[in-house]
Amino acid sequence: MVKTLWKLARWLVGIGLLIIGARNVPEPSSTIEQPWRDIIPWAWLEANWIALACFVLAAVLFLYSPLKWWIDRQSTKDVTRRIRANPIPETFHETDIVEALRYLLKESVWGWRQYARLNFWQMVDGLHLSEMKRAASAGEILVTGFSSREGKTVVIERRLWHGLEIDPATLDARFLRSAPYLHKPTFSELAVASAELRQVWPPASFPQRIWSRLWVWVKTTSWFGSTLLEDRRRQRRKDAG
Repeated sequence: MVKTLWKLARWLVGIGLLIIGARNVPEPSSTIEQPWRDIIPWAWLEANWIALACFVLAAVLFLYSPLKWWIDRQSTKDVTRRIRANPIPETFHETDIVEALRYLLKESVWGWRQYARLNFWQMVDGLHLSEMKRAASAGEILVTGFSSREGKTVVIERRLWHGLEIDPATLDARFLRSAPYLHKPTFSELAVASAELRQVWPPASFPQRIWSRLWVWVKTTSWFGSTLLEDRRRQRRKDAG
């Protein structure tokens, strides 16, 4: 919430600076007969320094997010390459599986898109387990866990995920089991490589979240009619009770 308010405030300040800058641009004067090279930079700066400063500050505020996104993306790619080149547990930053699943469900673009499609967070809850397994079995993310077979923390191989399931009942214990195949190892204390977590599932932007909420509101109030809206109200009363 704080990050969202900060982004909104940054955009509002940037817009305000553009307005102030536009209002402080001096009217062109026909009395200036000096060559262009003579009025640049000093005389021109004296007449336009307020507007120029406002425009520069506004540009910095507007470009901050895309520049930070680009720098973070390049940094994440570099970290991911290093992890893949030497995938040894505890040599790279990891996110606990419970926090990783919470991020995937509530903060990622994937989670908010699923919410916009299904209309209820309760319907999205549970799908993130399958999405996490899909990415792990496809090799898109590295997941580490304490192996019952090897007695140490290892990187869980892709092929093992075809016989493994994340048990929702044991998430608080960060436990992964492969029942009913008792001959296969079990893994506990799961963690996901943090760099790959955000690379595979980028965080949802403020406009993305607003659009998802607005789309769900349109569907529940206008498109699908009062039936779906009443279902949402009943679900809210149930959650509140």
